[in-house]
Amino acid sequence: MDKNEYIRILTEIRNLGYDFEEFNHSKENKAAIIRHDIDFCIDSALEMARIENKLNISATYFFMVSTNMYNICSEASRSLVEQIKDLGHTIALHYDPAIYSDLDKGLTIEKNLLETMFDININVISLHRPRGFIDNSNRKLADVSHTYEDKYFKDMKYMSDSAGMFKYGHPLDQPEIHSGKNLHMLFHPIWWVNSGENQSEKLRNWQTKHFDFINLETALNCTTFDSVRAK
Repeated sequence: MDKNEYIRILTEIRNLGYDFEEFNHSKENKAAIIRHDIDFCIDSALEMARIENKLNISATYFFMVSTNMYNICSEASRSLVEQIKDLGHTIALHYDPAIYSDLDKGLTIEKNLLETMFDININVISLHRPRGFIDNSNRKLADVSHTYEDKYFKDMKYMSDSAGMFKYGHPLDQPEIHSGKNLHMLFHPIWWVNSGENQSEKLRNWQTKHFDFINLETALNCTTFDSVRAK
């Protein structure tokens, strides 16, 4: 998985007559929804967003409020998300229901925060590690649609690169693409824009870049820290 392969996938889907649509699309066939769940890195998300913008393609980016991997409220993160929004992409919530005892209340809190911060309206969410929601796929939380409802998960051809691989084969090898069935495609940016020969190497390279950022921020915020001096 790399940037060139991602471009090839999107280009071939377009060449097959597909239109890239939002989650509330109305096309009966040849609609392709591109979705990104941002589990690790907003920098990688922005790189994907720029690739898609050059191809005149819009996607939906789902960001987490409750993750330990990044702080969506920080100045740096807000700037990156705003850049993705300005490139014509949709900003939405990647919600982890496992951390709340009251799932609807937790969703309402996170949804309101993200909507206020980025001046958006969220009509669909993506669930982090959905497990039980796939078996009860049409259950809504706080009356908000999610990406594992039948209309997105069963009625469309769903493909995901979770864990850095396509479990059922390469997207362009799927017969549903060539028959014109609507597509719901999940791409995690970290697998496509970070260097490495395998998933673990890509994650380690991301960790190195992330540590460099933390190191610099530490130096900027503490003058007695002598590992790095801000220039």
